[in-house]
Amino acid sequence: DYAGIGGYLTSRADHYQLLRSELGSVHAMDEWQRNESVRQLAVPRGTAFHSLVGNIPVAGLYSVLRGLITRNANLIKLPSRDPLSVYLFARTAIEVAGDSPLAAGISALYWPREHEVGNRLIGLADTACLWGSGEAISQVRSALRPNVPCVTFGPRRSCAVIDLTMAGADLDDAARRLAIEVSFYNQAACLSPLRAYVLGDAAALQERLALAMHEVTNA
Repeated sequence: DYAGIGGYLTSRADHYQLLRSELGSVHAMDEWQRNESVRQLAVPRGTAFHSLVGNIPVAGLYSVLRGLITRNANLIKLPSRDPLSVYLFARTAIEVAGDSPLAAGISALYWPREHEVGNRLIGLADTACLWGSGEAISQVRSALRPNVPCVTFGPRRSCAVIDLTMAGADLDDAARRLAIEVSFYNQAACLSPLRAYVLGDAAALQERLALAMHEVTNA
């Protein structure tokens, strides 16, 4: 993941694509954009609060980077499961470009859930991006001011759909591919299927899947 994070952070094309898809233009925050009969300018919300999860290192970076490129001040609650990845990113940003407004726009802390000081910090947010279980998201929501816009990612409900009745369906290939996806990140990632819906001979797939799981996890 750390090798992938470096490539993602330095890919200008990905960031430009994000701005175009979300804000309509890469210049949306730099100059007034014509939209029908009006002109529009995107402006930062202010303090963006990020409640992160630590299931995979890159997940937290996705959230923080969006807060940075939209020029918000970012208050980050580090996850107990992986408190280092985003913290090390913040330390690197300060060491490399400590005089940059982007580096100054990161405050990364950790506190236990429902901590009094943590709830006071959450109450300062002008917008929020929340990752995690339904319980964790509900707890943070209760500490936000009522008018604060909030984007949530969780709880996850990922699944695989397998059609063995299709012409040319390969039972062994389906079992192998499902085994890889199920074991990816050891079931920690949001893209790891929690359920499989099978059209066709599910019992035969289950038998092949047991063998495929053994091969994949011992590879």
